[in-house]
Amino acid sequence: MDVNVTIFPELLSERNDTNATKSLKSLVPTESTIQFTLGVVGNFSAMFVLLKHAKEHKWKTFYRLVAALVLTDLFGILTTSPVVFALYENKFRWPNLWLCDYMSFMMIFASMATMFIVAAMSLDRFIAVYCPFFYGKMMKKRRIHVMTAGMWIAAGMIAILPVLGFGHNVKHWPYSWCFFDYFGRHVSDVLYSIFYATIGLIVIVMTTTFNGLVIVRLARGQYTVIRRGSMKGNRQNNRRNEIFIMVFLIAILLTFAICWTPIMIRIYINTSGRHQHDFRADILALRFASWNQILDPWIYILLRKDMLVRFLRLIGRKDAESSSSKPHDSTSESCTYDKNKMVDFQDSPTLARENIKTRTPLNNSTDSNQHLLLKHL
Repeated sequence: MDVNVTIFPELLSERNDTNATKSLKSLVPTESTIQFTLGVVGNFSAMFVLLKHAKEHKWKTFYRLVAALVLTDLFGILTTSPVVFALYENKFRWPNLWLCDYMSFMMIFASMATMFIVAAMSLDRFIAVYCPFFYGKMMKKRRIHVMTAGMWIAAGMIAILPVLGFGHNVKHWPYSWCFFDYFGRHVSDVLYSIFYATIGLIVIVMTTTFNGLVIVRLARGQYTVIRRGSMKGNRQNNRRNEIFIMVFLIAILLTFAICWTPIMIRIYINTSGRHQHDFRADILALRFASWNQILDPWIYILLRKDMLVRFLRLIGRKDAESSSSKPHDSTSESCTYDKNKMVDFQDSPTLARENIKTRTPLNNSTDSNQHLLLKHL
């Protein structure tokens, strides 16, 4: 089979068109170059930050998974982008079929491994928040390493299937990338396409569910810490931890869902065979997916805890400057203090002071769960 011959009549006619061919050959991989640069710099920077602050996070489970995600994204970029650059330089002429299989394997492997690791991060946070005692006993370093290796192996097994004959790898417009044949009418092509897209959508739904539940619990827990914290410093640290986790999870969730949902939907549409081929929509969906590998490390770098703390301090400083310009009202300040510090005992300040000295068993139990949760963050 000549890998330079397209398998679709629409592509064949477009390629034989003189203007279309000249247009393709005159393209410059500007976007690919930008993505490659941002991806490599971002992932190397994220790994540097992880190593630099290892004494602070002590390589807890969550940060080990972040490191695995960074390595996976970096591996995917370094193993596929050079092929794209070479094809642009060679005017989209593929030398052999093995290069097509290689690129498709790397793209499938990187995408599956990324989705598995993001799902594992969501599950990790869910267990840490809802089952902190179980989490402390079960999440050991060795198990995390085995689980990470298992996810990489599973992604590799899924990626090798088209090479072994369950599905086929083909070129896709504009002939600068290879992927499995989600247009094919052969049974193996249809089954593999549905298999890949279904796994992707399941992971997206699972990640959304777990992250959503964690965000809800942390949002509620934030007010609990404010009301029941016995020390001002502890209350501030707890709030910072919770804000950091909520912001990070929301960013990861939105990025993951926005980047990966379009390609999964396009695969389902193309596999159905009920719609006309829209190759520009396919390449747009692919670009969305490729941006996930680029944005992941930058999300971690920009939304790190110390960065958010600096941002909150900056906001607090501006609020303080704006409030200092207003007339001082001692009565208002006193009322505000009573509302914040004596929330549960507004009508009895004496009872409130006694309650601060002797905590009730119910409050102690809640604080114990929160302390154990924050210990693993």
